[in-house]
Amino acid sequence: MGLDDFYAGMASQEGDELKRRQAEATYNLHNSYHDNPAEVAENLRLQKSTGIPANLMKDKVVRDDAARQNYLNGINLSNAPATVDFLRDPTNAALSKDDVPNMTEFEGKTRTLAGTAADVNVSVLKGLMSASQAVVGLMDMPTGGRAGKALEQIG
Repeated sequence: MGLDDFYAGMASQEGDELKRRQAEATYNLHNSYHDNPAEVAENLRLQKSTGIPANLMKDKVVRDDAARQNYLNGINLSNAPATVDFLRDPTNAALSKDDVPNMTEFEGKTRTLAGTAADVNVSVLKGLMSASQAVVGLMDMPTGGRAGKALEQIG
């Protein structure tokens, strides 16, 4: 069934809107008979991500380029300097390309955890300093300030 047959069928059905729509649906089903629905859906997803029209992705080179562009669009290396350094080696990049999203996520969480631990350590140190100052203050009360002065001379 070619395009001419389709238009001829539509012209003969001008008075009947339902038959015209049926002819259009039949034409579309005929032309998409060999299409794989999962591939069509993936091509539409790639079109949305990359802007490359889905109908051009029947060409394997175009589809591979769209898939590559989509993959690179999904990777954020801006907060993963260790992953960046690791991927600078072409062999590492080839071996781990499927794991890059997990690597960057892990590095980000590790950095957040390390930053939180450092913040906790600073808070503990500040707390210890405050506690020692409080002890000296308590010792100063009964001694009339002599304990604090003695500690100042020692340290």
